[in-house]
Amino acid sequence: MLFDLIEEFLYSQPIKPSKYIKELSSDKPPYFHGKIVWEIKIDDYRIIYEVKSETREVIIFFVGKKGSKTTSEMMEG
Repeated sequence: MLFDLIEEFLYSQPIKPSKYIKELSSDKPPYFHGKIVWEIKIDDYRIIYEVKSETREVIIFFVGKKGSKTTSEMMEG
């Protein structure tokens, strides 16, 4: 079910900011220097990804359950 929702978000509007999708700041953790990185919020899960516009590829960097941690803390382990 989670992966179906991820696919739905990424297929339709992967870089359109909304209640569930936001662009992450490149100057705050987690750092992805030189990349425009996005986050999808689905229930208590966070999906961090990049969209390569020239090829329309989506590269997923991270899928994790957030809980009470910040996105940076969650990605640190």
